[in-house]
Amino acid sequence: MSEKKLLNRRQFLERAAILGALATGAGSLLAACEPSGESQTTGSTRKGQAQGDAPAVSCDDTSGLNEAQIATRTTNGYVEQTPKPEQRCDNCALYTKPEAGADCGGCTVVAGPINPGGWCRIWAPAA
Repeated sequence: MSEKKLLNRRQFLERAAILGALATGAGSLLAACEPSGESQTTGSTRKGQAQGDAPAVSCDDTSGLNEAQIATRTTNGYVEQTPKPEQRCDNCALYTKPEAGADCGGCTVVAGPINPGGWCRIWAPAA
């Protein structure tokens, strides 16, 4: 006779949590992928013109961050250019303005330099 191996509740929940984490991670990686035809630069340099009058800024230099800090960017789906024009980092409650002379700001949740024209899933309207 063939035996059917049934999962107990604990095994089911463990596997469901792992699959959920994998799905979230895969979605974050896909969201962070850059459209083809655009080159990626590192550092905090200006490149081209963004929508409106503000010049585009690159804030993708994560060389000073550890793996856990970089994971905050990936997990929260941070991207350099917002897919939602009404939701930008510079109008988010979690955004911290750049220091004088700097192009990139910060975030109270996502580690590293943050593009004012960027976006992530935890965007919250500034008061």
